[in-house]
Amino acid sequence: MITTLSVEGMTCGACSSAITNELLSLDGVEDASVSLITEEAVVHHDDSIKPEELRENIESCGFDARVISAIEDAMKPRLLTKLKISGMTCSNCSSSITNALQQLEGVVKAEVSLMTEEANVEHESNVSAEKLKEEIEDCGFDAEIGISAIPQNILNVTSQIENLNKLKEIAFWKRNFIKTALVGFPIFIIYHILEPFGVNVSLELFHGLYLESVIQLIACTYIQFTVGVFFWRNAVNSFKHGSGTMDTLVCISTNISYYFSIFTMILGVINNETESSPHTLFETAVLLMNFVSLGKWLESRAKSETSSALSRLISLTSTDCVIVENPEKFDAETGVAGKTISIPTNYLQINDIVDVKPGEKIPADGYILFGSSEVDESLLTGESVPVPKDVNDNVIGGSINGVGHIYVKVSTTSENSQLAKIIKLVKSAQMSRAPIQSYADYVASIFVPTILILSVVTFITWFILCDVLTNKPTIFNDVNGQLYICMKIAISVIVVACPCALGLAAPTAIMVGTGVGASNGILLKGGDVIEIANDIDVVLFDKTGTLTLGKMTVRQINLLGELDRNLVLRLIGALESKSEHPIGHAITANSMSALNVDSFEEEVQNFEVKVGQGLKANVSVNGVEYDVQVGNLKLFPKDILASDPIFSSLEINSDATLAHVMINNKYEGYLELQDVIKEDSASVVTYLKKKGFEVAMVTGDLQKAANKIAQQAGIPLRNVFAEISPAGKERLVRDFKDKGYKVAFVGDGINDSPALASADLGIAIASGSDIAIEAADIVVLNNHTKLAGVASALSLSVRTLKKIKWNFFWSSVYNLTMVPLAMGVLIPWGVQVSPLVAGLSMALSSVSVVISSLFLKRWKAPDISKYGLTDDDEVFDVESGARKANRKPSLIDRLRGLSRKNRAQSDVELNEHLMQ
Repeated sequence: MITTLSVEGMTCGACSSAITNELLSLDGVEDASVSLITEEAVVHHDDSIKPEELRENIESCGFDARVISAIEDAMKPRLLTKLKISGMTCSNCSSSITNALQQLEGVVKAEVSLMTEEANVEHESNVSAEKLKEEIEDCGFDAEIGISAIPQNILNVTSQIENLNKLKEIAFWKRNFIKTALVGFPIFIIYHILEPFGVNVSLELFHGLYLESVIQLIACTYIQFTVGVFFWRNAVNSFKHGSGTMDTLVCISTNISYYFSIFTMILGVINNETESSPHTLFETAVLLMNFVSLGKWLESRAKSETSSALSRLISLTSTDCVIVENPEKFDAETGVAGKTISIPTNYLQINDIVDVKPGEKIPADGYILFGSSEVDESLLTGESVPVPKDVNDNVIGGSINGVGHIYVKVSTTSENSQLAKIIKLVKSAQMSRAPIQSYADYVASIFVPTILILSVVTFITWFILCDVLTNKPTIFNDVNGQLYICMKIAISVIVVACPCALGLAAPTAIMVGTGVGASNGILLKGGDVIEIANDIDVVLFDKTGTLTLGKMTVRQINLLGELDRNLVLRLIGALESKSEHPIGHAITANSMSALNVDSFEEEVQNFEVKVGQGLKANVSVNGVEYDVQVGNLKLFPKDILASDPIFSSLEINSDATLAHVMINNKYEGYLELQDVIKEDSASVVTYLKKKGFEVAMVTGDLQKAANKIAQQAGIPLRNVFAEISPAGKERLVRDFKDKGYKVAFVGDGINDSPALASADLGIAIASGSDIAIEAADIVVLNNHTKLAGVASALSLSVRTLKKIKWNFFWSSVYNLTMVPLAMGVLIPWGVQVSPLVAGLSMALSSVSVVISSLFLKRWKAPDISKYGLTDDDEVFDVESGARKANRKPSLIDRLRGLSRKNRAQSDVELNEHLMQ
């Protein structure tokens, strides 16, 4: 079971760590992730723990929590079906229907209203809406199915955006800042600005008690028991759980100031030895809270900017849409829709027809039935140019329709749309923790106790030195006495320390980095991915659909058998029409064009896909069944291949992709296919080489065809691995890793899942409708005709990790510098950090870390257009096979650890190993 909760009140990394530890300590909790930035907790647990128990445990840590969603089984979603019922006359009618529905296996809950004549039934997916309708009709009533959809157990769009924009948090700290400013600054002005200029503000009420002390006491008490309650509560709860947070330090420092001042006032009344009001620290307590509130206000505003990309994505979610009431009556030729109705987007079902007017959001994924337009997909794919769309073109839910009026047939429900998946991926990435974050967690675990110990040691040390030293620093000659000065120094130590800056160093950078990536069509799946991307040595590209467009065309058909050409085309066209591979699409299109048909009606039986080899099936034409096989030579029996030397000569000499045809165990010939390289592949490869990556290509295609594409892309031919099966690609990746290389595999997500999963970093090239590639660590959504997203993903990962390290460096330097200064290492030279200066420094330090992370928004994708094939690239004459460059040790050489003289034998052994 997965429960998501909203958590309010976290201020630093120690807070999120305390909640995580509390949740993980519960029996039945398998995993827990708590994000300081998104203020959410995602808990994986068994059914023995209820979501409310998780909420209670979080609140016991001193934070406000509420359950957002609780998914019992993601594989078996529950449905909510609404039905209209007629014929009910009394409460017995509604009761009988309720009982009948609840007795059905799979029905979780049923509610029947006599007044509205409606039934709301929550049930499992194995219970159909038609079954519910039949059950009601069996009770003697007429029923009509209204809407059946997966209920949304998530916050609505407005609430999600408000949470991400931190509107409540910003308002809370703004109120606290104004409240403490209205109380604190008048006191500061009166007693620290007017009094030094001779304005007498002291008025003795009676012996030892002065008006200014009473005013400060009243003001400070008000702040302590209004604004201060927030810090008190969190500090007490953190003590209960054996941890410390920034709230702990603020609470301790303000309470010391407050109660020390009260003690000073009482002492002055008892002793009655002072001629003026005693010097208290009331204004210090008030202004400390003022500075902390100011810092938190600015920090909240800055943190809201870190989630702006996710907010924009969520804002694309449509809440309502207009559908055609009777889809079966829709005329796709004329666009006559008949009656339309407005419904919540959550209730959209597959095959619904949506009426999308100009400027409206497309509510769900689907394809255009009628009309044409230009669609803005920029926030989803990063492509700024509107995409022309016509009938049968796919559209993405969340994209903005242009000037055309279109009707879209829904292919997926809103919760399964590509926009929903993108949002889920981005939120998951922003919830994840980078491995470097463990440094901050360790520091946070010992930070508060260490600071408190240092504060006590500082107080004792200076108090002793004041009595021991004969020539005391001038600061201790204060009329208020040594105890007062030592107390101020100790308070400065507590106040100046800032665990928040360390806790925010990684999460804010990851939040901004993943958000910037999403805005540019790059989905980074977590902080660990960002770190791994910085360690990559080898970038291994798949060929078809990655370096090339994957839109193959048939260059030539060479039939060598006795069967009629049209019959062969019908047989292979019918077989390949069942394939999703680019080669299959090309052969099908070519056959339909040659035969002048729109589709193949031939019966195909025993269809079988041989991964990395081809297809085979029985195809019936005019009542005659044929055994048809189309693929590479690995598909066919070795004895047939050995019978004719033409096969080996074809494989060696052809620079095209070959698809061999065998019908009824007789070789009928082959088709030559060619692909087109993407326009920016060469630039991306050159860019990667300039950045120090070793670039290689792997393909199942023939060696000469692979060499041709590699030469166009600028990949050294010594780094080309051809005729490799999908399983061989995965073994190749593992072989690289076994030799100590960090490998990034770039594929199109069709046959590359094993290699993507095995690589240190899997990068999937996907169109907007193809993003659900679980095996990949990075998904590039840019236009599938370009490869630039790969360079952008690696560039952004490098920049984000640099920002994380800089944030850690800055926050560490701040604490390592300011804490010693507050302890008084420069007091002998007249330099002291007062509590007020310490408080302001602490407040601004965490703000500076967030602002530093926001500078990631200035990242720009690298301009790869200025990169291209250079003189240093190896040039290959495809016809003669001659290399024209100084040969370097290849990846194969390094992979096997072999010298150049025995490379030929190594290549044979390696390729045999990889082709298996």
